[in-house]
Amino acid sequence: MRLALLVVYYPPSRASAAVQMSDLAASFTRQGHEVTVFTTSPEAPAALVEEVAGVRVVRVPTGRVKEMGLLKRAISEIFMSLALWRGARRCGVRVEDFDGVIWYSPTIFLAPFVAWIKRRSRARAYLILRDIFPQWAVDAGVMRRGPAYYFFRVFERFQYRVADVIGVQSPANLAQVRADTHGRRRLEVLYNWIDVDRTEPLSSGLVERHGLAGKRILVYGGNMGVAQDMDNLVRLAERLRGHGGVALLLVGAGSDVERLRRVLSERALVNVVLVDEVDPDEFRAVLRRCHVGLITLDRRLTTHNIPGKLLAYLEAGLPVAASVNPGNDLLTIIQSSGAGIGFVNGNDEEFAQATLALACDEARRADMSNAARALLAERFSIESVTGQLLSALEDPVSLEPAAAA
Repeated sequence: MRLALLVVYYPPSRASAAVQMSDLAASFTRQGHEVTVFTTSPEAPAALVEEVAGVRVVRVPTGRVKEMGLLKRAISEIFMSLALWRGARRCGVRVEDFDGVIWYSPTIFLAPFVAWIKRRSRARAYLILRDIFPQWAVDAGVMRRGPAYYFFRVFERFQYRVADVIGVQSPANLAQVRADTHGRRRLEVLYNWIDVDRTEPLSSGLVERHGLAGKRILVYGGNMGVAQDMDNLVRLAERLRGHGGVALLLVGAGSDVERLRRVLSERALVNVVLVDEVDPDEFRAVLRRCHVGLITLDRRLTTHNIPGKLLAYLEAGLPVAASVNPGNDLLTIIQSSGAGIGFVNGNDEEFAQATLALACDEARRADMSNAARALLAERFSIESVTGQLLSALEDPVSLEPAAAA
């Protein structure tokens, strides 16, 4: 098949979406499919097309979305589809040649470009839905149900109409999206994925540079924003303050980083090391020096999220300690598999005591490490995901909701 993949971030970006979509493009290419990736590039002076490991990549210039305020970011993202359309035309990319389109949300603003490809090529379209926006922003207190909310809802519903199949990342999200699509789109669970056959990463000196050698390291890696409730990890650090052999390592970027840095300084939490985002391969190496992988989500969220960092932890064989919103399928997944422990955000004392006990119990961590790798191979392998996507694009589209095993 000739496939078009659309995503805001793509390597050299270090965002989890970039890594996942790059792995997906590589997997399709290994199977003999022709892949074109459409993406944004703040550094590009003009639209350009290049070949990266057998994948054609079309990059169009945009602003640095992550570094913008909410209003500027919204305006920039609204015009992404127009930028991609212009970039495709200037680079001479024939959208009539595609057999299938796969796009990754967030953002909710790529659907107009997908609709244009579908109209010109009659390709089927698959929406990989990872954040149910704007609902999560309302849940987290970032937005109220005012004009902006309903404006974004128009784009959200439009992307649902454009998709032939929608893959949500959690069974708990099926009912909500089914209500929004009124049963007129095929829905299924499409879990996040990872290439389990990647070579082992080279070593990293990050642990030594930050004085963490010899400590039990609780690591958090990824986005640090409102939805993640970074104060949840601050509360954890405060409860573990007296345990000198245990430290928190926070690695990543996001809208809440500067505030988090101030809070850690004001509360003199010397058991926390906050590090800027690092190269994905270095992060893989860092994880192999850690002892427990942390996941946190705001307890107010009514949408459900299985963060990409979970897969990075599982690949490294890290037991997982999660503190998330009520009803999140992540709790069932990690506990039923034996790969970790999970709590509803707000049970701070129980979460802290259980995480500390896990960090200090080498035998239990070894058992969970084996369970983590088994869970990864069973449910989150890239081979199962590419097969599921190709099947959805090739088969006649049914409107009956379906869930992945």
